[in-house]
Amino acid sequence: MIFKLAGSTDLDIILSIQKRAFQNLYHKYMDEDTSPYTESIDLIRFRFNQDNYQYFLLLSKDREYIGFVGIQQILQSSVIRIAILAIDEKFQNNGYGSTIVKKIKEMFPNAIAFELDTIWEEKNLVHFYEKNGFKQFGGLRKIQEKMNLVSMRDLVSVSAVNVSQLTGTLTNKKKFLELGMDYEEMEALNIKKHKIYGAFLENTLIGYLIENELNETLSVTVYPLFEGLGVYEKLSLYKID
Repeated sequence: MIFKLAGSTDLDIILSIQKRAFQNLYHKYMDEDTSPYTESIDLIRFRFNQDNYQYFLLLSKDREYIGFVGIQQILQSSVIRIAILAIDEKFQNNGYGSTIVKKIKEMFPNAIAFELDTIWEEKNLVHFYEKNGFKQFGGLRKIQEKMNLVSMRDLVSVSAVNVSQLTGTLTNKKKFLELGMDYEEMEALNIKKHKIYGAFLENTLIGYLIENELNETLSVTVYPLFEGLGVYEKLSLYKID
């Protein structure tokens, strides 16, 4: 098996695999606005040219194209979003999808999370991702009648979350932005008079708590990918301690 980074000359191949891989789902749901089947080469080229987006191709030892994956790197590669995973129709149900997922995880050993969306009604797809370590998070997003998207993630344990006070380390707008924080919110709160407690997973900020001079909590922000995992409680308990 060959797993390689796609180049600009591979984009037409990616489009042809994509259409064959998703044609059955498109004809089932007729989701014109969301189906990969209806996407154009211009959209694929646009994604390819983004700094944080990459396509990878899976080929047989005879260099026959089997499938591909498109990934987006978020928060300085701490979160890897699997934007699309496609196996050519004639190669489906042979374990190649799991091969691609495994290779992506191996390529980003320091990532704290992998995430994706799939169709909730397609139980075979949901089961496939569950088999590969993903779990549902958040609610369903309705696309149309009898078609909903579900978000899934494979996340390292939040027991590794560390909380520390950030006041004094955030000296300018660039620092806030590097941490993925809302600078306008901080500015509106007159942050120089307040304390910020940040929750970190590895070296990535995943949430923060702000309190005023009277030690009263003003706001708690937990990034969506990490909601419902006890990060809010960790921040609150740290402040109490």
